[in-house]
Amino acid sequence: MSTLSVQKSRVCERCKALVPLEGVKLFAETSDRSVVVCENCSVELENAKKGKLERTGTTKRFNAPAKNASYTCERCTYKFRVDEARAGIVHRVFCPYCGKDDKLIKL
Repeated sequence: MSTLSVQKSRVCERCKALVPLEGVKLFAETSDRSVVVCENCSVELENAKKGKLERTGTTKRFNAPAKNASYTCERCTYKFRVDEARAGIVHRVFCPYCGKDDKLIKL
């Protein structure tokens, strides 16, 4: 399992989500200030700049229910669930019982 390196990710300055580097955009708020934002926040800021949408401060993706994936650890036979949207980006996937990640199987 690969984990996301700190050098390969940035924090969106608007919604504070950890985003892979290829999903980050630079948005010019004013002529002298630019911010690093994720793609969803970039779209919202562009629409707000054009006057189509008001700034809300949060994005809809945080209101969506979590899509959980079931895993089992062959080392200790512990079964657990992980949010697929955050796995590998916000945190690494490992067994919460034994703390290892080498014998995990996705169910």
